[in-house]
Amino acid sequence: MNAIAPDTIEISDKAGYSTKLVVDPASGLPKKQIYTGIAMNGPPAEVEEIYNSFADVNGVKLPSSTTVLQGGKKFSETKILETKVNSGLKMEDLAKKP
Repeated sequence: MNAIAPDTIEISDKAGYSTKLVVDPASGLPKKQIYTGIAMNGPPAEVEEIYNSFADVNGVKLPSSTTVLQGGKKFSETKILETKVNSGLKMEDLAKKP
């Protein structure tokens, strides 16, 4: 992990994959994530996931709206209608095997 700008960190692994996370200095929340993605058709392209708004869900701030750019062009928009955190999952539920 390296700070490459006052508001940007780059995270990479030993295989050479990396992502840049841009953080809003005022809120401390992520503004966007930038990485090279594998395209369905054609060469890999730069992907930007832009987090447009956040919602407080049981004390956790999570993105509620995201815009994705691929190769600099709008690829998709997502609006999350409902998110649940800590909604009652029990340890014994995690121990169950299919």
